[in-house]
Amino acid sequence: MKILLEKVGTVLKQQEASRIAKGETFNIFSILKMERAEVNTHSAFLAELLNPKGSHLMGGVFLEAFLSVINHPTAIDIPTAKVFVEYYIGMVKETTGGRIDILIKDGKGTCITIENKIDAGDQNNQLVRYKNYNTEKNTVYYLNIDGKDPSDSSKGGLETGNDFSIISYRDEIIAWLQQCLYISAEQPLLRESIKQYLLLIKKITNTLDNTQEKEVTNLIINHLEEAEQIAAKYNKVLEEIRENFRSKLNTYLKNLQETGELLEEFGVIEKHKNVNDSYSGIWMPLKENPNKMFGISSFSGKGHVNGNFFIGLYDQLNKEKYPVENYNTITTNPDWVHHQLLTYTFNGDSEYIINLGDKKFIKYIAEGANLESVLKEVESQIDKFIDKHIKYLNGSK
Repeated sequence: MKILLEKVGTVLKQQEASRIAKGETFNIFSILKMERAEVNTHSAFLAELLNPKGSHLMGGVFLEAFLSVINHPTAIDIPTAKVFVEYYIGMVKETTGGRIDILIKDGKGTCITIENKIDAGDQNNQLVRYKNYNTEKNTVYYLNIDGKDPSDSSKGGLETGNDFSIISYRDEIIAWLQQCLYISAEQPLLRESIKQYLLLIKKITNTLDNTQEKEVTNLIINHLEEAEQIAAKYNKVLEEIRENFRSKLNTYLKNLQETGELLEEFGVIEKHKNVNDSYSGIWMPLKENPNKMFGISSFSGKGHVNGNFFIGLYDQLNKEKYPVENYNTITTNPDWVHHQLLTYTFNGDSEYIINLGDKKFIKYIAEGANLESVLKEVESQIDKFIDKHIKYLNGSK
């Protein structure tokens, strides 16, 4: 297993050297910290390319290529097609309403609805609500990183492959973007923009170039038993590192509560959900009103605010108004009335936003001394946030 890991490591170093030689380490999406923003990066970019009337001025060729890649079964009138992001279909009820991430709709009413998942967890009956929109003329797609099946709660009894189809960034989107590159060969600015986005998708899907991909495939074939052992242990190792971080932070907060250093307004401080769940966290509810609390999330690198790590004010009843200027809100859940991203100096970035989906950061905190350093900084930011904002949970204006 050690030999296999070392050989794969060598391939990855070759890939990185190749990227440096080609100048591919410069990526505008990464620089602007927009890598995993579902709405403002991925849905927006995909929709603009798919739109026959998009600013690319290439007409419907990109949409036509997309329909071919996903083997779309229904004819779409491309000249009359329009593309929308976050399309509102009514107030959310159990099986209807909400917002469609990407909607493609032609002049005859035929439409494609795409649920786009990068880090956020599935919502209850989300695909059911998509399916129930314009039912007779609607084809539903579930787009995610690696082609995994959606949760049972999202499917709500729908059948994969029959009621909706799964497409992935790793397979269909990369294949489509490569076609878009070919199509836009004589449009340098458009071509390079698509290339930047393609490189981003390869990064977040851990996709290698063809040569390296074949090399890793051959390594696995020649070491199948070893590869199986590594695969079986991989997610467990990630879970253990994340849980160790959460447990130590949880213990710190409980110790503050026991010594009286944490405000007496709090009730039982406890972990929330499995550490690998999308919204895993630590809850700090008020003793007198457990529907109001401070929350620390997400320990999985998935969920709200693109999976970034934050502390926030949570008001389940959402009755209070919090008159703090420039409040950050998490729009996917209105119960989070305010949050602050938690940061650390990492890899030369003095304002690195902690994300426990970042494998380099996971590796960093696996070392005890590094973990203690991160905890110290995170604890300081949490203390300051609580001291400053406890009055709002208590109802003060």
